[in-house]
Formats: sequence, C-alpha cells, structure tokens
Amino acid sequence: MEELVHDYKRRRLSQQQEAPDWFKAVAEDVPPIAAWWQTTADLVSAAPTLGEEGVAHALQVIIQGDELDRPGRVAELYAWATAATDVSGRMEEAMETAAGKHGMRWGVKGDAAHEALMARRVPDAVRVAAAAAKPPPAPPAPPQTGRQNPDRKPHDGYTGELTFGEPTAGAGAFIRFGQHLGGRCVFFAECNPEAAAVAATEAPTATRFGDICAVHPTTVPAVFTLLGGPECQPFSVAGKQRGFEDARSNTLLWFFWCLAVRQFPTAFIENSAQLQRSNEGRDWVVCKALAAAIGYQISVQKDCASSWKYAEVRQRVFISLIRDDLFSVWGRPPALVHPPSLQRQTIESTLLPPSHPLVIQELIDFAEVLKVMGDTGRWVTPMAVKEGQPQCVWKFGDGKWGKRGFAQATPAHKVFGDEPCGASH
Repeated sequence: MEELVHDYKRRRLSQQQEAPDWFKAVAEDVPPIAAWWQTTADLVSAAPTLGEEGVAHALQVIIQGDELDRPGRVAELYAWATAATDVSGRMEEAMETAAGKHGMRWGVKGDAAHEALMARRVPDAVRVAAAAAKPPPAPPAPPQTGRQNPDRKPHDGYTGELTFGEPTAGAGAFIRFGQHLGGRCVFFAECNPEAAAVAATEAPTATRFGDICAVHPTTVPAVFTLLGGPECQPFSVAGKQRGFEDARSNTLLWFFWCLAVRQFPTAFIENSAQLQRSNEGRDWVVCKALAAAIGYQISVQKDCASSWKYAEVRQRVFISLIRDDLFSVWGRPPALVHPPSLQRQTIESTLLPPSHPLVIQELIDFAEVLKVMGDTGRWVTPMAVKEGQPQCVWKFGDGKWGKRGFAQATPAHKVFGDEPCGASH
C-alpha cells in the first residue's frame, strides 16, 4: 500500500494524472486519505513564484535594476530556483501541511503514525485493482522524419523561413553560422563598435542594437529563434565563477527574459561546459527552473573542439530551448555526430609565420601591455623560430617553474602556467 501511494503521488505531481481505480477505492474505504491527498496535490500544483510580478519582471530588475540591489535579487533567484526544482522537498512539505489541515499526523518512514495510516484496512477488491494498476501512458514519440527537401527545416511541421536574432554577436561568428545553415539574421546586438562593424558585414540588413542588456524584449523584431553565446566568464574555470552574482551573466539572463516576454519558438545557446557545474551546480538549477517557469523544455549537448580534430581543448555546452507546445511535436534535438572523415589539425597549422606583419605587430602590442602592467618577468628578445611555431615573448619565474607568454598562438596557448621556462614548444 505504501509503495502504491508513493507511486501515485509521484505520477500525480509530474504528469497531473487522474486518480487510478485503486486509489478511488481506497478513498471510499478511508475518506481521510482522499481529503489529505487532494489537499496535497493542490498545494504541490502551486509552484513557487519568483517575485510578485512574475519571472519576466524579476529578470528585468536583475538585468536593468540598481546594481546595489543585485545581491539581494540574485539571492531570491537562487532560493526560488532551488524550491522550484526540489520536487521531493515540495511534496513532503505539502503532505505534512495537508495532514495538519485534516487533523492527521504525517511523518517519515518508520514513524508510528505513518505506519498506522498505511496499515488501515484495505478491501480485497482494492488490492486486486492495485495489482492491475498500470502507469500512465508515455508521451507520444516524435514523428519519424526522413530526408528533408532543401526548402524545409529539420523540424516536422515547420516550413517557414528560419529567422534568428543574435543578442551577443561579437564579430558575428554565430551570425555566419546561422546564415550558413540557411537562416536569416533579423537583428543582432553588440556594444563594441569595432566588433559590431565586422558583424554588420555578415548581416548588413539586420536591425542593429548596442548593449542587449539595455534593450527591452518588446523592441526587438520577431524571430523564429534566438542564437548566440552569452558571456561565459561568470561560469568558466578561467573566470571567478561567481555565477549570476556576476553582472556579466546578464547576457544569459536576457535570453530567458526575452523568451518569457516574446515566447519565440526556440533558442540555441552556447556557453562554457562549466555552466552546469559552477557555483556547486546552483547556476544550472537556475537555468532549468527558468526554462520550466517560462514554458520551455531544455535540452543539453556537450562538445569539444578536440572532438572535431582541432588542436585545442575547448569544452562547450549547447543548450536548446523549445517551447512546450512545439516540443510535444518535435521532441529533443538529435545527438551530435562527428563525421569520421575529419582530419586532425596541429597547433602549427593554425599559426602565421613569424615574419608575418600581424605577428610582428602582436609582439609590439605585447610589449606595451607588459609595460602598463608593470611586468616583473622578463621580455624575451624575438628570436628566429621555425615556420608555424609560436613565438615565446615573455617569461616569469626562477628558471625552473614559471609562466611563459606566446605571440600569435591560439587563446588556449597564449600563456602556459607551471611550465619549465627552458622547455620548448
């Protein structure tokens, strides 16, 4: 009996199923159980709310509100997300509250009152019905789709134009990616003038915004999807991992704010894989709670540059947000597949020759940066190196262990930590 009640409460909470026959029979035999459980279900169905005016307003005041109020607002966000995703905790609290309202006692397994309640007489007919009870049907599988025509998108039932907005454009990498897949960039946002100018060459007809955090979602054009990579420093290992306490996380929160207000069909977000682990997992709990609260299903896939044979380890997480009504038709995105024909690259193949003007200019810029920083290391006189090798320009340490800086290398190889200064790369 205890297992049956436990099974029922879980199914009722997650899928709002009607009571099965066995539970109706138990309710007739032990009316207090029916009243207790109905009150429990009503309490659990009332999900925790984020502020008096809802999720959209709460996100707006975090993104655009007074910076001095941010710590308190973010603390409320974390507390709400924890409560919203703690199904077991909400259920137990609701059961205890409901028991109190009906003059019953409810405790944990092994409690005398708990055991007495579970030991109430159950007719044989109820036992038979309980044995024959079946779990609710599984949600329908997404329809099978074959090879799409060139004018169709890989989503069953969608044949319209694939329009997108890029709220965090940078120099336009995601704009190029989206348009390479046949989409059209309708708007983008970038506060750096030089980067925005480059992005504009990728989408010259797109509406252009500056700082996306200063833009209300109602002012951006309607699109099919939001596409982009919000700032990852608040969550990455290279950053301070302050999560949503870091104001740079506002760009990620803006995606959720926009979807809450505009209810665009989908969004596709790229970020550091550390997002799921940062702040002891609390930041990812916020993302899941926000998605559920605004009516979207969240799906995640991880990938790394090395899986595509690039000479760099760069672990990323790709987040798909699909509106609930469309998710029931399309289902989850397919798994990532790495083509078997990929050729492994080397660091050398990604670098310019040492004599290239850009390399020479970077050496000059590097020296200026060290001068401004009051560098305590030592500048290495540019030396002849082989074609395709990074130029070591700066060393710090006692000659045994230290750090070295390289010009014209990939971001992951700009500075080596805990490396012998005399080692060669």
